Amino acid sequence: MYQKSTTTIVFLHSWGQFMKIRDASETS
Repeated sequence: MYQKSTTTIVFLHSWGQFMKIRDASETS
């Protein structure tokens, strides 16, 4: 269960980074 929650946190963090980069590229 700990492993699963860690994977979820990493996935959400990566998704957040992706969305941030995508938004930055769209506005520029």
